Amino acid sequence: YKTGLYFFIILSAPFNTSNSIPSTSIFIISTLSMEKKLKILSNGLIWISILFLFIASLNSCKTDTKTYSIEQLEIRNYNYIPHYFFDKNPLTGTVVEKRVKNDKTVKYFVNNGVKNGAYTEIIKKNILQVEANYKNGKLDGDYTTYFTTGIIQEQKRYIQGLVDGKRRYNWPNGSPKEINSFRNGVLTNNTFFY
Repeated sequence: YKTGLYFFIILSAPFNTSNSIPSTSIFIISTLSMEKKLKILSNGLIWISILFLFIASLNSCKTDTKTYSIEQLEIRNYNYIPHYFFDKNPLTGTVVEKRVKNDKTVKYFVNNGVKNGAYTEIIKKNILQVEANYKNGKLDGDYTTYFTTGIIQEQKRYIQGLVDGKRRYNWPNGSPKEINSFRNGVLTNNTFFY
């Protein structure tokens, strides 16, 4: 606390024209050694830097929370990856697709024109059907599908758009039906059926 006060007084003393700093404070600072003054100044600068980084990180965490209907967007494919544009600019925001045919709502986040982040498919009566994640327009991370009862139907993991690791497909009661493994999108061992 004293360091912050001294730092404030040191910074404000040269600019103070109203003599609002009590003379005892100026006396305390003037009696400090140059080494202590520099230490107080550097500690204060560290705290200001930390505060600045904290505020900057809050700003960088802000995302466009605006939601767009798929009908509002232009979609172009580059290297088999859909890119989303709004008013001819790469989109950043949440996209919602309403698929009337199968009463499904698809929701995902797009950053700088490509899917990045959570992806969900919800069918009638708010039943989660698919939960996935995208990174740079490709599936990346856990991919889970659900039966209408909420029991997991299939679990697998993607890395840069390719299935990688264990894949498990279940019966409607949740017990395993099929288990196998993939490496870079290629089946690596036998498939076990139950």
